[in-house]
Amino acid sequence: MTRLKTTKLSLTGAASLLALSLAAGNAYAEQQQFDIEAQSLAKALLEFNEQSGLTVAAPRELVADKRAPAVRGSMEPEMALEKILSGSGMRSNELSTGAYT
Repeated sequence: MTRLKTTKLSLTGAASLLALSLAAGNAYAEQQQFDIEAQSLAKALLEFNEQSGLTVAAPRELVADKRAPAVRGSMEPEMALEKILSGSGMRSNELSTGAYT
């Protein structure tokens, strides 16, 4: 192989590895660690706010008397929120501000 072809192949391989590592890094960066106990939905949403850094707001009358399951592990915040809301009959809606209702 000529030196030019070898250099070209090395650069192409390096660029591919860089692209793959950036894609994997972005996917990993979106995941966060959650440790939320099974409790009232209102308290679980407050803990989600604290642990995710995101804001979820829900009218008190909608979350009253509802329970949330425990949510533990590393996952994207949206997945954690889905798990918190599972079984409540509620779903989240992302606002243009990045907050959730």
